[in-house]
Amino acid sequence: MITKNEIDFNKFRGNLFYKDGKNQKNWEDVHLIVKKLTNYFNECGLKQGDIIAIDTNKDFYTYCTILSCYIYGITFAPLRFSEIDEKLSVCSNININCFLSSTNKDLEEFVLISDLVEHQNKSNHVIQLEMELNSIAYILHSSGSTGNPKVIPITYNNLHNYIQSVIDMSDIKSQSTFAQTVELTFDLSIHDMFLCFYKGGSLVPLSTSIARFAPRFIDSLRINNLMLVPSFITAMNASNITMNSVKNVFFCGEALGAKIAKKALELFPNAKIYNFYGPTEATVAVSYFEVTSNNIGENNIVPIGKPLSSSVLMLSDEHELLIGGKQVFNGYLGRTDRNSLLFIGDKKFYKSGDICSYDGENFKFVSRIDFQIKFRGYRIELEGIEVILGNKFNGSFGAIGFNETSTNSFTELMIFYSDKNLLISDMKNSLPKHLNGVTFKYVNSIPRNNSDKVDRYQLKRLIT
Repeated sequence: MITKNEIDFNKFRGNLFYKDGKNQKNWEDVHLIVKKLTNYFNECGLKQGDIIAIDTNKDFYTYCTILSCYIYGITFAPLRFSEIDEKLSVCSNININCFLSSTNKDLEEFVLISDLVEHQNKSNHVIQLEMELNSIAYILHSSGSTGNPKVIPITYNNLHNYIQSVIDMSDIKSQSTFAQTVELTFDLSIHDMFLCFYKGGSLVPLSTSIARFAPRFIDSLRINNLMLVPSFITAMNASNITMNSVKNVFFCGEALGAKIAKKALELFPNAKIYNFYGPTEATVAVSYFEVTSNNIGENNIVPIGKPLSSSVLMLSDEHELLIGGKQVFNGYLGRTDRNSLLFIGDKKFYKSGDICSYDGENFKFVSRIDFQIKFRGYRIELEGIEVILGNKFNGSFGAIGFNETSTNSFTELMIFYSDKNLLISDMKNSLPKHLNGVTFKYVNSIPRNNSDKVDRYQLKRLIT
């Protein structure tokens, strides 16, 4: 976990902590707010295991609150204000002790962070609880693509080992600048925030809605580190542009195709490019592959690589990737079943649901067990279709089977696409011959879940 030695406010005090194009705050400002908030938590009698729900605004007060929860020793739960009723129904058997927001006054339970800071007089020093490493640092919700989200608890030990593993394998400098391109409900946001906290760096929030304009912000704000889903590159309007300030690019959250990997090498000429892989249940990412111009093919998916130092990877007899090590969670909150975990002796493994291969050096993603379907007798992988089209054409794609005749066997396959200029004939010709019978449908945008992956649950609703 973070200790007073790891967060050295005196060492960081002259460093910039936050900038958004209009405002800037340094670590000295952060230190003052952390003192006030940890004293507030202490006055409220909050203890280890208590949960603070935080409205997911990517702003200075929200980041300070997350850091305060972590240092004090209580659990934070990022929740979208617009989805609060839905999420609380999922958390009905979990006691949330306090609701904090940097902006919203409309929900009775929420307290404005700025009000707490303004009226908190006791702020002589930062207060920390005596903390066990297996205490829960944060909780997130699964994407709910099946319509039934689960609550995922990540411990201090899980999180510390992930951040330390990334520091060990990369060359992230102290006082680096980290962009946040994803929502705080998505675990990739943990990567940016806590690397910033550990390294005394600065955070720059970028909305996914401005992806096409991102290049001008990235260079002008001197951003050094990016954690991105590959589709962010697709959305960029970045022809003949290079972003020279960037030193590290981490791709995660969905399969990285060769076309996007090559584009990234062009866009970020001074950066190391990594393909990260991992489920939320194993704390952001468990493996990495450094992309170079010499190790990516023409139309393939980039390997997911080798495990981080705190993770262990192995394949089951059915080639499902099993994830062990210090980053794996202990099971879903509020559920007694542990079907997602496998115990081999005294070793705990998370069953990823991903079919992978191993060539003696790198693991490679092959398909999702639950995204494999049979289409008119042929076994196909829905994500594989999306990658094939994404490598060849602009825009985003989503595939779904319908008219189910037996379990996971379909007579029809529909592919949604978001670029209205594409010709259906061209897309059909790029697919294997046994997929000639697929149907194509244009949509303004491909629906995505909280993890920024294709939301097949919503795609089913688009079939008419």
